[in-house]
Amino acid sequence: MKKPREKPHILREKLEKLEWTIQTNPLSLKEEKELVEQVKLLESQLKIYNKIQQLKQKILEVQTEIKALKTMGDHYHEELEKKAEESWKIHKLMIEKIKEIEKIRGKADEAQQNFLDFKEKLSAVKKEIAEVLEQISLLRKEVLMKEEEERKRKEEILREEIRKKAEEKLKHGKKVTWEEFKILSEDEGKED
Repeated sequence: MKKPREKPHILREKLEKLEWTIQTNPLSLKEEKELVEQVKLLESQLKIYNKIQQLKQKILEVQTEIKALKTMGDHYHEELEKKAEESWKIHKLMIEKIKEIEKIRGKADEAQQNFLDFKEKLSAVKKEIAEVLEQISLLRKEVLMKEEEERKRKEEILREEIRKKAEEKLKHGKKVTWEEFKILSEDEGKED
């Protein structure tokens, strides 16, 4: 598909003039045939322009999708860094995942530079991004589990402190609060 030399609007003007000539002037069969051939040629050149415009639009869509994927990758990268600050173990895991994201991001940048090869590489990049998103999802679940374990541990420590204070109050003949009484009752229930 070779791009015509003339601009689309010039081709359209020529096409309109030829069509007008064919419709309004008496022509011999040979002249009419020549003009019809010229019309076909101009129409095919305009189709080439239309095809080029469609391809340009497709390129823009694909580039937009790449930018969106890159932005999404950046977003998850930042989220991983925030979670890494909360826990040393999680930090270690997230560093590994960030390295994987950087590798994928490097591949995505390379795919963008080699745009002519992009159509062949796009499905592989999408697959890798899906794997990373799945890994991020797993990490999130792991972080939530760790946070839940930590919350339960702190809650148990607090219950133990309240129980000890309540026992101390009872030893000294002081009144206990309803909350302290409930905790003491629950602990006695567990011992039975």
